[in-house]
Amino acid sequence: MPPGGGYPPPGGGYAPYPPQGQGKQTPWGKIIGIGCAVLAVLAILVVVGCSVLVNRLADGGGVSGADGGPVGIGEPATSGGFEFTVTRVEDGVDTFGEPPFSSEPEGRYVVVSVEARNTGNEPEYFASTDARVIDTEGREYSADESASVLAEEGGTLFEEVNPGSTAEGKIPFDLPRGADPEKVELSGWTSFEDPAVILIGD
Repeated sequence: MPPGGGYPPPGGGYAPYPPQGQGKQTPWGKIIGIGCAVLAVLAILVVVGCSVLVNRLADGGGVSGADGGPVGIGEPATSGGFEFTVTRVEDGVDTFGEPPFSSEPEGRYVVVSVEARNTGNEPEYFASTDARVIDTEGREYSADESASVLAEEGGTLFEEVNPGSTAEGKIPFDLPRGADPEKVELSGWTSFEDPAVILIGD
């Protein structure tokens, strides 16, 4: 009697072990199915995102002044869900703050005071990082974040604006001494529309 008290199967032998390498197979069909499902979800998200963008543009996204073009200081211009107004421009500011907590430009600061009113139906974010100054030679300048912290007394201009409310603040730009600022472009933080254009040159 074999160990364990059992008997061999009919025919006098023992059942063979399964050949090595023929164990559990990789479920490729299941993996491919999951991959296809993920791709389908991504495709749906892309379609939905494009639809939202098209609808927002159709609802009046983009730039508009009184005549549909750039505006001047003190005049409103819209982009997406915001109405922007540049209330003041200071050219030639040499420093922000007091030592040791001060910021000095490589050239000189051009400081743009902005009001951003939410004209939409949902909260929108406005950030100084979305602002650009363009000079008369077409060169673009982003906001100087170190100076923005001091200009806003402890934080850059980054604010969630509720419908009907207005955010306001100063945005410093570091321009070379010989550069002449021509315009500033403003938009919401997550906006896909063209920015509002405000002329700030002489």
